[in-house]
Amino acid sequence: MVSFAAQLRLLCTLLFVPVLFLPQAALASDSGAAATDATGRFLQAAHTFEEARAGDTAAVPQAQAAFKRLLDEDPSNPLFMAYYGTTFAMQARDGGAPWQKLKWVHEGIGHIDRALSLLGPQHDAQKTRDVPVSLETRLVAVATYVSLPSFFNRMSVARDQLTLSMKSPLFGSASTELRGRFYYEDALIAHADGDKERERRSLSEVIKYAPPSLDMNEVREQYAKAGG
Repeated sequence: MVSFAAQLRLLCTLLFVPVLFLPQAALASDSGAAATDATGRFLQAAHTFEEARAGDTAAVPQAQAAFKRLLDEDPSNPLFMAYYGTTFAMQARDGGAPWQKLKWVHEGIGHIDRALSLLGPQHDAQKTRDVPVSLETRLVAVATYVSLPSFFNRMSVARDQLTLSMKSPLFGSASTELRGRFYYEDALIAHADGDKERERRSLSEVIKYAPPSLDMNEVREQYAKAGG
């Protein structure tokens, strides 16, 4: 059986990180002027989040604090809340006593569930760097929940949110990065469900879109294992 800590470490590779859309040079050049508005601060918070996702343990509390500041200014923003919640899962990934890990993950789940409950039609139209807030919020939630150990019982929520996203009119016009990431999460859910045909079909879509934020060699290996 895979340990609780080992399952949480999966978050390091499965989390969706939209800052990967942006060239680092562009991010750096915009950091001065753009940091004066919410979008600029979000980009900086997302950049720190990416460092935390990549394994920089010192970046986790920094990302958490950055998203908390954004939430203090905009408490009903579902995107900020979803990322804030995910930082607690990364905190649990990186250490602490078992009871602390459980506490952090449950706290993160509470924030992510709240973020999903806040989503409304207005968030289909609202965008952050040309990405619909509704789609990105749901993808952050799905990627986090798929990664959690089964005893947290979040897979059904992940399935529902994935279905809502991929059936949305927004999905067809989303970037190839975004669609590829959704198909990747669909493949992970299919694998967990033992549905090899769906897993193979979804991985073939991931290969077609080839999102830069995924390790495509790993995806092709998964595809081959699924019979592709």
